[in-house]
Amino acid sequence: MKFYKCLKSKSIKTPSLFSKNKLKLKKYIIKERYNSSNLIQKNIDINNIKIISKKFNDPFIQEYIKGKEISVDVWSSRYNKKNYFISRTRNLIINGESKITKGFDDKNFNTIVKNIISKLNLKGPYMFQFIFDKKNYYLIECNPRIGGASTYSINNGLEMILWSLIEIYKLDKQINIKFIKRLNFNTLIRIPFDKFQ
Repeated sequence: MKFYKCLKSKSIKTPSLFSKNKLKLKKYIIKERYNSSNLIQKNIDINNIKIISKKFNDPFIQEYIKGKEISVDVWSSRYNKKNYFISRTRNLIINGESKITKGFDDKNFNTIVKNIISKLNLKGPYMFQFIFDKKNYYLIECNPRIGGASTYSINNGLEMILWSLIEIYKLDKQINIKFIKRLNFNTLIRIPFDKFQ
């Protein structure tokens, strides 16, 4: 709720939130306020939302926006105004994680991301998640961490772990942090590995 209010106060597009008694739209997403990845129901119509909400302990009812999901891996310096990011489509999502992801570069979207980075003023590695409905990009999440599929961005030049270590150990005056984007629009497919004992 704090995140939602923060985005609204900074005029950042995000899906609206509703209480059970003030539903105005035809379609919704319902999810647990805490640990939401375990139980999310999408595209629920207004007639069923009150019935389904009884399965939840402390639900969020959110505007349902049909569209393409996008992740943006970001790294922002603690000490200067360096902000680097790589955007990727979430082509297959299982339990909230990207199993297939593909990089892209779009000038209009880059401008939106840069604007949000400047408004939120975060530091270190983090991730944005957006939904794109062919007209607008809506920010739906901001995770203060490196994601499971962020290896795509690391492999393409976004050296978030290395740069964070350089800053933690205050080596930035000796080591120049440079972002050399190697984005070749390849696809990352994440699969579980066999475990041997």
